[in-house]
This record gives sequence, structure tokens and C-alpha cells, in this order.
Amino acid sequence: MSYLYPIRVQVLESEANGRLEIFYENGKKVLNAPHANYSFGSLHRVFKRTFGYFKPDWKEVKQILILGYGGGSVVNLLMRQPQFNGKITAVDIDPVIRELAERHFPEELQKTELHVRGAREFLESTPMRYDLIVVDLFIDQRVPEAFTHPYFIKELKKHLNPAGRVIHNLMFDKPESGQAVINLYQQHFELVDRLELFGTNTVISARL
Repeated sequence: MSYLYPIRVQVLESEANGRLEIFYENGKKVLNAPHANYSFGSLHRVFKRTFGYFKPDWKEVKQILILGYGGGSVVNLLMRQPQFNGKITAVDIDPVIRELAERHFPEELQKTELHVRGAREFLESTPMRYDLIVVDLFIDQRVPEAFTHPYFIKELKKHLNPAGRVIHNLMFDKPESGQAVINLYQQHFELVDRLELFGTNTVISARL
């Protein structure tokens, strides 16, 4: 039936994200905010295309940090990479996200060390460096300004290993806003590329 129309499974109110809903769509569960998919729908397609385009060397990726966990779409894609055998650490500020992940997406959660705290707070508190940092920090369709601020970009750089990479998923209302963030990354990283997807998402890849 879910191939014909979405079936609502659970609704929870979140202080951080507003209404969060689990639906069956096309035979699988997805996690949605009021106007955006948080996992296993359009967001899953964004990261599947992103990893296919930027082609990380998965056998060299030993430590991954995911900022903005959702239901675990990125983890699911990592599990499908035959050469990846690294450790996955994730951060999400919303305890409701963890509750939904435990109930509806347990396989991905079992592969992940998930910290329920703010992304900036986590970066400031850990000495760890990572081979890949995936940033997917949204409130519905909005990227909080703090996560395009120079301080945050410098924190990401500080937590990369020498051959590491940041992959940052973003959405912009105006093209000039996107270019400003690209310019900011270019001030701090040697190799910066971008991928425009589905007329909605801009994905930045930044390497030292």
C-alpha cells in the first residue's frame, strides 16, 4: 500500500525540530520534518549521489564523524561500501531523533556511536581527528547560521586528519549565499568542489 501513498507510522513533537514523523513510503520507513526529509527519502538520494560523485577512498577512511544524524541515512550508505571498515561517530542535538532511530532504524544505530549534543559543543570538547566529516545540520529546510560561520568551518578543519575531507550538505535561498560559503571554505581549505543536486541542495567537498 505504501507504494501508492505514504502511510504515517509515528509522530513525535521535538523541541529542536518541531514535528517529526515516520512514514512508510515505497516499501520502506522514512523520517520527515514538516517540509524536509531527514532520512531515507530525498536526503538518501542526495548522499548516494554525493558519495558517487566525490568517490572517497573508503579503505583509507578509518574514522568518520557525522554531524546531524537523522535516522541514519549516511550510516546506511556507509554499510553498503564493501571497502569501508571504519568507526562511525555521529552527533545530533535532538533526543527525539535518537528515540526514533532506536525504534525504527536500529541496524544503523548499532553501527554508530551517537552523541546527543550540539555539533559545535561536541567539536569543542573532543581532541579527535577524522578522515571524513559529513555535515548535515538542518532545522527543517533551514541551515542554522552558526554552521556556515567562519568559526565553525575552522573547527571542522581542526578536526580533520591531514588527508581528510569535509562533505557539507546545504540549501540556500539565494545563489549569492551559496557562493559566500564556497568562498569561506576556499579561505581555509586547499581543494574545494561543489555539487548541485535536484535543484535544491548544494554539497561542498573540502580537503586540506
